[in-house]
Amino acid sequence: MDITLKRLQNVCKDIKDSWDMPKDSHTKAEYNGMYEALDMVVKHFKELKDGEKAKPSPQYTYVYGDECNGIWDRFKMTVRDDNDRIKLKFVAFQEEGSYE
Repeated sequence: MDITLKRLQNVCKDIKDSWDMPKDSHTKAEYNGMYEALDMVVKHFKELKDGEKAKPSPQYTYVYGDECNGIWDRFKMTVRDDNDRIKLKFVAFQEEGSYE
């Protein structure tokens, strides 16, 4: 089940709203701890979601055994089946004249 940040915030708010303010100090400490813990959960979830947005997902492609002989040869993988594959990750595009 995927949960949105908004839904998590609403759930935590509902839990907080359902607890009455305690009368004694021991119960008040539990109450304050619960409030703080729920706030920490929401904050951590928000940080995780923000991190997902900031980091682009990697781009992969597969090269099968009967394709791109030059790539297979480059990695000295000359013995292969047509259904074998190499997983390649796109790292960067370099324009002509900007090669490292």
